[in-house]
Amino acid sequence: MVAIYTSIIKAHLNAGKTKGALEAYRGMLAAGVAPNSYTYTVLIKGLTTDPNFFEDAKKCLLEMMDKGKRPNVATYTAVIEAFARQEDKAAEEEGKDLVWVMMSKGFVPNAKAMREVLKECTANKCNKKGHEYCTFQVERLMLCLISVTPAASGLGGLIYARASEDRKS
Repeated sequence: MVAIYTSIIKAHLNAGKTKGALEAYRGMLAAGVAPNSYTYTVLIKGLTTDPNFFEDAKKCLLEMMDKGKRPNVATYTAVIEAFARQEDKAAEEEGKDLVWVMMSKGFVPNAKAMREVLKECTANKCNKKGHEYCTFQVERLMLCLISVTPAASGLGGLIYARASEDRKS
């Protein structure tokens, strides 16, 4: 049953119907079908693409972790990128707070995740403000993550060098 619901969620997201995907997910829960890690990944990645559903994406990510399911790089990268696309200081602080909550649930940011975020940006999968702006936002959020995660502190040079290199090209 979980595969069927996941397919329905994915179909809604592929059609650009984020609300329909969230309704299908809620129907899945109401039917007593427990989502698996893949279901959460599909849903969270889809929800983060629509700013109107970003709060739902964060809730699903925390729910996933509360249920003992570990997000993969794609899952938490989608959430980190969504924070990076936001423009204000409040979003930056909220991103840092979410990382703390995630860490309290066992998440540890690693080099692979940070490289994936930068790779997505440098592949020019940025928002309408453009590649340079996206690179700057990702760099800013990554530096914030480094400030709250001792395990990631050695990555500061990598992030700065990569973002600086991208601005030159």
